[in-house]
Amino acid sequence: TPSDQVLTDNPFLDEIILYDKSKTIFQTVSFLKQIRKLRFDCVIDFFGNPRSSFITFVSGAPIKIGFGFRGRSWAYSHPVNVLEEATYAAHDKIKLLEPLGIFSKNFSLDFFENEKDQDYAKKLFEQLEIKDNDFVVSLSPVSRQPYKVWPPKRFAQIADWLVKNYNAKILFLSGPGEKHFVDSVREFMNQKALPEYDVPTLSETLSILNQVNLHFGNDNGPRHFAIAGGTPTLAIFGRPW
Repeated sequence: TPSDQVLTDNPFLDEIILYDKSKTIFQTVSFLKQIRKLRFDCVIDFFGNPRSSFITFVSGAPIKIGFGFRGRSWAYSHPVNVLEEATYAAHDKIKLLEPLGIFSKNFSLDFFENEKDQDYAKKLFEQLEIKDNDFVVSLSPVSRQPYKVWPPKRFAQIADWLVKNYNAKILFLSGPGEKHFVDSVREFMNQKALPEYDVPTLSETLSILNQVNLHFGNDNGPRHFAIAGGTPTLAIFGRPW
């Protein structure tokens, strides 16, 4: 997933350094040397897997913060323990700031759109013949986690109800390799949804969501993007039934 798109236009960041997992051993060593040469004062490992904890350790930063998971806490100068019960992921990650004296309950996502993506969304709506006064509902029935996927028949029933009762324009959202999720919902729908279009980038998806009236879908990335843009959002949580 090109997740760096979420950070590209963030005005609070000076630089984005990408790590390519497909690097050879020599390229990986070169990357680690590059990180060490930057002489960071503090490194915070929000990811917390074995690879990211090792990169944090070899960075040489005097302050190294990460989750106090078993077998990984050795990599950090300040391992942070989190509750064992299920919590909102952002709640756990924001606790990593506490060793720096930063305490917050603001879990909102900062995702900024640019003019190019705004133009893309505008042209897409023109291509799909969406009018200014149309009630547009984005629908994202996708998820990489099977237990988060609501049955397509259920999505189709809601989509049909929105079209029939509110004359809604259903705009499907999906990423690369996720078309089958959308096709499954379309097969169960009796009403007509908006036509297919090329898969947008993450930042283009944000601009689309900033233009719709309502977002509906599984607990997934687009849901967070919709919330970041202030779009009214309804999400399905829990196992399918």
